[in-house]
Amino acid sequence: MNLIQDIRSHLLWKMLCWFVLLLLLPCLLFAGVYFTVNLKYFQRERASLEQSALARCCVNIEQDMAFCAGVCKQIQQHSNFRRFLNGGYTSVSSQLEAYYKEFSAMFAYAESSSPYIQRITVYAVKKGLLKMNNNVKDIDELEGAPMELNDTAGQWIYQPAKNQLIFQKTIYSLQGETSLGILEIVCSASLLNRQLSQFSASISRQVYFSYDDNFYVANDSSLLREFPSGTAGDSGKPLSQQLLSIPITIIAGEYFPKDKGGSLNLLSLTAFTGLAIVILCSLLFFFSISRLSRRIVRFSRYVSQFFSTVPGSYVDEGSDELSTLVRDFNLMLERNNDLINQIRLEKLRQNEMAYQVLQAQIDPHFLYNALESVRMMAEMQDEPEISDVIFSLSKLMRYSFSVNTSEVTVDSELDLVGQYLKIQKIRLDDQLEFSIHCPQELLSCACSQFILQPLAENAIKYGRNQGHETLRVDIRISQTEGKLTAVVENNGTSLEAEKMARINALLNDGQDLSELSSGTGVGLDSINNRMRYLYPKSFFMQLSRPPGGGTLVLLSWQPDESKTKEAPK
Repeated sequence: MNLIQDIRSHLLWKMLCWFVLLLLLPCLLFAGVYFTVNLKYFQRERASLEQSALARCCVNIEQDMAFCAGVCKQIQQHSNFRRFLNGGYTSVSSQLEAYYKEFSAMFAYAESSSPYIQRITVYAVKKGLLKMNNNVKDIDELEGAPMELNDTAGQWIYQPAKNQLIFQKTIYSLQGETSLGILEIVCSASLLNRQLSQFSASISRQVYFSYDDNFYVANDSSLLREFPSGTAGDSGKPLSQQLLSIPITIIAGEYFPKDKGGSLNLLSLTAFTGLAIVILCSLLFFFSISRLSRRIVRFSRYVSQFFSTVPGSYVDEGSDELSTLVRDFNLMLERNNDLINQIRLEKLRQNEMAYQVLQAQIDPHFLYNALESVRMMAEMQDEPEISDVIFSLSKLMRYSFSVNTSEVTVDSELDLVGQYLKIQKIRLDDQLEFSIHCPQELLSCACSQFILQPLAENAIKYGRNQGHETLRVDIRISQTEGKLTAVVENNGTSLEAEKMARINALLNDGQDLSELSSGTGVGLDSINNRMRYLYPKSFFMQLSRPPGGGTLVLLSWQPDESKTKEAPK
């Protein structure tokens, strides 16, 4: 009892140490690290993602602006229009004709190339040109901050009053020396506002647009002027991006809300919730371990009571690994009892067999010598047939008493079946004829013992009909592709087709033939089982009906060449 209690207390103490070292301490350490590091980690990750989103937003805006500004090339490359700006069309009629035939379609196509373009106007330097709708005007009508005529790069400006983005670029003569006018492309503010609104929605914060030291907030429809308070967060650096093609800066609000208590409280709640879950799991763990230890102690106590005797079945109400062990223990007890009963029965059988062996201990040599004496007497009395029968019977007995569970040679099997057929020939006379054919090189091949004599015996026993027709038994040994084939054929009575098919199916599956209630089943079963044991991969056995009638039994196997002996001379 003290030993069992010590085992239980040691088990509980060991489980406690494992729990503290492997579960509780790592969980507490992880909670502390999570609480101290997680805030800064999420700040860095959020800032990195927002910077990537801002960079994509700026790239999209610059691509849209570059596309709108690219319309200038279409107009600059129109040589007739530049001739028009240089005064090449002197009459009013020629100017109107050129405008309606070429220039109006050019302006219409350019304005429809982008959804952001609202209007395209060329402010001509040369005086006296016709004002063609809003497409051609005098340079004196240029509003806002006009650019220098010698500026080749062009410029973008923003007009807050009209909420428009304007691109201006100088148009030169065909020789590229004289400034002919300024091309102005008026775009809607959605060129900026669309991308800024998407960026604002992706970071869930307000986004500002800075131009000429003024700030404008992006919303769903336009850019509104607003002076944001605190565009920089705790880091002291605003999330901003300067566009290269226009003096515009995109600025986002603070990285994180000013009230950091919410995040701190959330992290604290997460940590304390995790700690509560660890404590609850610990209680459940100790409860389950304690319950399991009590069951183990009860089972150990039960087993310790039966060291000298065989215990009975043990009952456990659990459904875990211990219950599986108990079931295996009960199964082991049942098998152990069965083995004990079998041992007792075997001892009784051994005693009975020993008694029978003592009764059957007759020296085989005495029988051989007696048969040899009878054979000599038959020869002295000039009875050669009786002498031959006794000689064959003596050889059969010698072969039968020397049962070999391993392999023998084909020569010894043919000699045995030959002696048997000689005895039957003397008994049946002209009612039996037989022949044995085997090449000399195959006589030394290996096979199982008693595979041909039972087939010959079946052929004589079941092949003879009620008439007096001569029964012929042919035994042939051949070799094809390294496999030996033994055929035992007779011209007697044939088996029914259904029965023969059933026998072949059972032989092929290695099953018992007793269900057929046929006397041939014992011999065929024995041959099939022994040959399958010696040659499991190559042996094949089949019954068939030859063309002339009767029964043909075919055996096929591949002998082990290492066991082949020298063929007899």
